[in-house]
Amino acid sequence: MSQKRSAPVPDEPPDPSNSPIFQKLIELIEKQSTVLERQAQCLETLEKNVLKGSCRIS
Repeated sequence: MSQKRSAPVPDEPPDPSNSPIFQKLIELIEKQSTVLERQAQCLETLEKNVLKGSCRIS
């Protein structure tokens, strides 16, 4: 009788944080965070200008 060989089962699953896709996702999240921080700063500046009355909408 012949037996099929199975691949050895690792004790622990591979660490997903080492995968290229995971690293790309981390990079995208960091870029998004930077953009959101800039947008928040712009909104704060706009709010201050509106409250001062120095921003006129025509």
